[in-house]
Amino acid sequence: MDALLEYVRDFIESEAVSKDTGIAVYRGIAFAEESSYARRVKTELLTLEEAEAEAARMGVRFIDSNRRKGRIGALGAVLWGNKGVEAAGLYGETF
Repeated sequence: MDALLEYVRDFIESEAVSKDTGIAVYRGIAFAEESSYARRVKTELLTLEEAEAEAARMGVRFIDSNRRKGRIGALGAVLWGNKGVEAAGLYGETF
């Protein structure tokens, strides 16, 4: 697993358009509980410290090496990962 995550990190950091790409990883299929951060990431301006604290609480690990940039969005992407089309829209938007 560590070798795979290292490969993913290196690939994303070398191929991403932005050099400030954060990478968050969760090992599992679904979270044991919902995170209020999922809603907040789409409706509020959050701090890096808030994102890192919520990631630790939810068991999400950051593997990026970009001086912690992009982590708020990376955590939001992981938290919304199983939400289907709802993940792509604004919070509360219906399709």
